[in-house]
Amino acid sequence: MTPDIKGRFCLSCQKSVVDFSTMSDQQILLYFKKAKENTCGKFREDQLNRKFEVDSKRRLNWLKYFIDLNH
Repeated sequence: MTPDIKGRFCLSCQKSVVDFSTMSDQQILLYFKKAKENTCGKFREDQLNRKFEVDSKRRLNWLKYFIDLNH
C-alpha cells in the first residue's frame, strides 16, 4: 500500500483504504453520510460490532430549529 489523501491506497484492489481508527463516531458517520461509493476502511477492534453513538445535542438543536420554523 502507498500513502494517499484518504489514508493508504491498495495496489491490489485499486482502492483507497480510509483510516477510521483515529476518528470519532461522529466523524465516521459523517464520512459515510457523504460517501458516494463503497469504502474500504481500517477500524479499531472496539469500533466493530456495536452501535455508533449519535450526538444527542446536535439532534435536539435541529429539532428545535424545525419546530421554530413551523410556528
